[in-house]
Amino acid sequence: MAPTTTKMASLTSQLRFSTPATAVTETCTIGCPKEVMPCEYRVSLTPATVAELVSNGHTVVVQMGAGVASGFTDESYTASGATVVPTAKEVYTTCQTIVKVQAPQPQEYSFIQQGQVIFAFFSFENNKTLFETMMQREAVCFSYEHMKTENGMTPVLQAMCEISGQLAISQAMKYLEKPMGGSGCMLGTVTGMTSGYVLILGGGVAAMQAARVASSVGAHVCVMDVCMSNLRTMAETFPKNCTTLYFCTENLVQEIQKADVVIGAVFGSFQMPSTVTNSSVMSEMTTVNQMNRAPILVTKEQVAMMKPGSVIVDLAASRGGNFETTQPTTLEMPTFMYNNVIHYCVPNMPSAVPQTSSVSLANNTLVYIQQVANNGWKKACVENSTLMQGLMVAQNMTTNYTLSQIYTGTMFVPTVQLLKNEITMMTTQPQNQTETTLAEIKQQLNQIQNMNSTYGNFTVEA
Repeated sequence: MAPTTTKMASLTSQLRFSTPATAVTETCTIGCPKEVMPCEYRVSLTPATVAELVSNGHTVVVQMGAGVASGFTDESYTASGATVVPTAKEVYTTCQTIVKVQAPQPQEYSFIQQGQVIFAFFSFENNKTLFETMMQREAVCFSYEHMKTENGMTPVLQAMCEISGQLAISQAMKYLEKPMGGSGCMLGTVTGMTSGYVLILGGGVAAMQAARVASSVGAHVCVMDVCMSNLRTMAETFPKNCTTLYFCTENLVQEIQKADVVIGAVFGSFQMPSTVTNSSVMSEMTTVNQMNRAPILVTKEQVAMMKPGSVIVDLAASRGGNFETTQPTTLEMPTFMYNNVIHYCVPNMPSAVPQTSSVSLANNTLVYIQQVANNGWKKACVENSTLMQGLMVAQNMTTNYTLSQIYTGTMFVPTVQLLKNEITMMTTQPQNQTETTLAEIKQQLNQIQNMNSTYGNFTVEA
């Protein structure tokens, strides 16, 4: 583990209090509306996770048809103890906590209640209207992609990255086919011939899954990263047809011209190595940390160097993409052509396999939903630093400094200030010691926030 990550873990661990996370101090009504974003087939709660919540004394309300695309019938939810209602409005107006996959869509805005807790992939950085609406409605928003554990992992995002990485190779193989507009190259091994070549940018979970699948079909795989320890691990554990290379402009230009497939798998900011000299890339990097977008690693000029009929799969499309040529696409129209290179840039790739991705999502979010339902969101945040970091909006304020800088004029309040009363009640020291404790926690949170803004490499997505 990197020294910065170790330090972050030690700091966040000190924010935990002795109250057990499993203790149920209150009951909650939890809602699961049907996803209305086009091409979103996942569901946020499965019958199995509903049963767990109900067994803890909570009430679960599910919108009719919410799980059908994922293979879950309304009857299966009823059998698990949920109440099934016909409309999203009924879910929102009767529930204290809403659990979604994608952020609420415009047609849902009017249903949101003051003080309502909402779990979702919000991506506030890219949606001013959504951010302003959640502020105005005074919702309490937990963003899956910002929920980070003590060791720097993002468990919910990581679960989806695991699926996206595997899908990247299957989609690339399909679009390499001639009828799909590709070059007609096959990635796998054929006797007497060289294999197809897959270049993967990044060394996180998505990249590793893509490398694993690509190497298993016999392709020659090259993984580029700036984190040498990750490259070393991959070199030691992956088969011989998977090689590693340090990311720099010279290496990128050299490899991209040989690649049949290039996969972008870097979701967050990172320290651009000094060996990257392209001026447009460096200019882009000056705003990456402020906007929390994915870094542009490949310029349009470098895309133009690729072989005709080759394929780009940008797994970071939901955060702006790793390619200068990236434009978000949909599962209905997943590709476009730029300079004779096929681009697959679907932001919600796991939605293509909802039976798998819905279960994975529900399994990885249940512990956080339970903790909020059991103890209330404020106490849950104090007990769990992962939830604390995932809190983006509360009480018409943002607890995320980056968002307050992106959307100037937004009221920003540090999380420790928002949760001061809960922290005070949960400490057993005398009043004068409590004030010291609050000051220490505030200092720790500031250090964590500073590290979050500066810590980075190609593995931040997982």
